[in-house]
Amino acid sequence: WGAEVVKIEPPQGDPFRGWLAATMGATLGMNPPFELDNRGKRSVALNLENEEGRAIARRLIEDADVLVTNMRPRVLDQYGLSYEELSEANPRLVYCQITGYGLEGPDRDRAGYDIGAFWARAGVAAALTPAGHEIPQQRGGMGDHMAGNGAAGAVCAALLARERSGRGQKVHLSLLRMGAYMVGWDLSLALHLNTPVAPYDRSHAINPLITCYKSGDGLWFWLLLLQADRHWPDLCRAIDREDLLNDER
Repeated sequence: WGAEVVKIEPPQGDPFRGWLAATMGATLGMNPPFELDNRGKRSVALNLENEEGRAIARRLIEDADVLVTNMRPRVLDQYGLSYEELSEANPRLVYCQITGYGLEGPDRDRAGYDIGAFWARAGVAAALTPAGHEIPQQRGGMGDHMAGNGAAGAVCAALLARERSGRGQKVHLSLLRMGAYMVGWDLSLALHLNTPVAPYDRSHAINPLITCYKSGDGLWFWLLLLQADRHWPDLCRAIDREDLLNDER
């Protein structure tokens, strides 16, 4: 989006760099997922476990518009990198913190990954699994990318607020909350009806014109006809089955 991004990595590098090295990365000579998430960024290797590395990080942050961190609250406090400390030196700083499970409660300092906090704990996987079926595997980075999009929106709102007030602020989101928002319709219904909402089953769709079907040659396709009564005649004509218009079933 036009921002100059400096990524702080440990001296040995981001572990994600070597994620595919033992498989396809060895033949590709690159890591496509890492390139996707990090293209256009500059990086600096700092050991935040010692004071020299932390001092360099603080100097970088003093001149920054935005800091995005996924470190746990306890570690940030331990390193002197909390919002309260950094905003004293840079009052205009927008401080964006992404955690696994939020800033309060017993899991605030628990390490979080999207497949655990977003996919499993938030109920996204369960909401996508019809009764009697195995839980589907999450594709790589789904929760991380959703959280990143949410963080980008929060940062933009905070930057706009800074233009008006002259001061930065702290914004936060978690993988757990992002997952809960993804299945927010289900959670809202469950809270109001006081009963769990059954996972979606395509064979028992409320509207059979919004679901997927398998064609005779083995390909899957979706129908996306929200207004069933309105579009049913069009569908019958499209498949040359106008006789179904008068079928009492």
